[in-house]
Amino acid sequence: VRYAQDSLAAVIEQVIKDVAANPKMKQHTERALYHFRFIQEQRVGKVIVFDMTEEHMIEHVKLRAQDVGKATALHDVRVITGALTHAKSTWAKYKGLKLDFIKDAKHFLIKNDLIGKGNTRFRVASYEEEAQLRGHFQTENERGRNRIKCMSDIIAFACISARRRGEICRAKHG
Repeated sequence: VRYAQDSLAAVIEQVIKDVAANPKMKQHTERALYHFRFIQEQRVGKVIVFDMTEEHMIEHVKLRAQDVGKATALHDVRVITGALTHAKSTWAKYKGLKLDFIKDAKHFLIKNDLIGKGNTRFRVASYEEEAQLRGHFQTENERGRNRIKCMSDIIAFACISARRRGEICRAKHG
């Protein structure tokens, strides 16, 4: 896919290539790549970065607010901010890029309750649901093998620790 020169989508494409070429930048996971690609295909992705204003950010978040929560909309703002900040600090062409509009846009979006933290989760699995899940993963699949050997332990850990999937996946032993 070819993006218009100096558009946000083109800058994101350069960032993706830059990150892929640098093994020290492992913080960009598959999920981050998904968000980068998503932003590229949005209306805001077509905006020339030198012409970006807070109105572009606000419009993007307002459109997103129809489908997602405040935390996801905030994540979009962070993805855009990260791409522009990387471009400004990495490539001479973007050294003069003005990013003050992001702060102004964030202020407006927070004030108007369009971005924010995720919803607090109150529901937990019942004992019956937990037992059903654990039982499912302890049974054999169609090939006669256990589905995932340690999944029952992972489910138990998730229920006891109340951590989200991403937090559990990032956990390290020791």
